[in-house]
Amino acid sequence: MMQRPLAIAVMSVVWGAAALAQNASAPGTPTKVPKEIAPFVKTTADTIVLEHVRVIDGTGAPAVDDQYVYIIGGKIGFVGMEPKDEFTFGKTIRLDMTGKTVFPGLVGMHEHLFYPLPDGGPGLLPLYGEMADSAPRLYLAGGVTAAR
Repeated sequence: MMQRPLAIAVMSVVWGAAALAQNASAPGTPTKVPKEIAPFVKTTADTIVLEHVRVIDGTGAPAVDDQYVYIIGGKIGFVGMEPKDEFTFGKTIRLDMTGKTVFPGLVGMHEHLFYPLPDGGPGLLPLYGEMADSAPRLYLAGGVTAAR
């Protein structure tokens, strides 16, 4: 059995669960979803179990297949090969992640929150439109969880 703490960034369901965990007062307490993130939250379960997932731990070790990742109260509580029902509490959702991979969040070292717009004509400088709302979401969708 493999058990070690990992900092894993996964899909928006987990990101949403982590954000929700900050609002929960106790395990099993219904969580209110802030309207800003509601479109990205798939569940408000206390425990989320990712079953049969490939794990890349970011240490350079080979990827490990058919793992179970337990997200308990918004934090990773267990990663290993054997299901551990003793780690679950409250409302639990199990997701079959066969064919999916989880990995540590990427640290972006060179980002732009703007993009060039076509110039207004010959001899004019290009304009740069800010993407302060959409660019961070696109980076997150690509696995970037911290940006410099």
